Amino acid sequence: MTKTVEELKSQANLLGVKFHHRAGAAKIQEAIDLHLATSADVIPTASAEQRPASEIGKVPAYEEPLTSVEYRAQELKSARKRCGELVRIRLQCMNPNKKEWPGEIISVGSAKLGTFKKFIPFNGEPYHVPRIIYDRLCERECSVFFNSTDERGHKTRKGRLIKEFSVEVLEPLTRKEIDDLAKVQSLRGAQG
Repeated sequence: MTKTVEELKSQANLLGVKFHHRAGAAKIQEAIDLHLATSADVIPTASAEQRPASEIGKVPAYEEPLTSVEYRAQELKSARKRCGELVRIRLQCMNPNKKEWPGEIISVGSAKLGTFKKFIPFNGEPYHVPRIIYDRLCERECSVFFNSTDERGHKTRKGRLIKEFSVEVLEPLTRKEIDDLAKVQSLRGAQG
């Protein structure tokens, strides 16, 4: 038995299936079939023993699917969280022009993620930095120049790119190390 377009449109509206207003019967039927197939996959197969007695016999409530705007907002939130995760590193500056510097302020960001800014010391001590800054430190390069002689014996100055920082990733602090550090910091604060 074939259904008319109007019958299919009313069935699709009852099921909450979206379709184009000019869609034909075949397209609407395809959308309905797809909705029924995917909704059948989502129904949990928990046995009566696994569900509380008050829930037996009730139809489970499902969350509404995310709209594209909600999905993008959720993805942006998780991307910001990933970028802000702290990474414990030890850093040495390999740039000869910065050998006297105690450190540098590194600022990384974008219009969507925001700006992450941190002073990074070059003293080789372990330090925590956001992941987005760690990624940038690993990418940075600098130019170094050296004297060279060509085939005719003329001295020339040539340049090449090297990694600006030597970054060593360290294991995260253990709970005991965090507690010890907190004690030392509280003593420093109490002294002055």
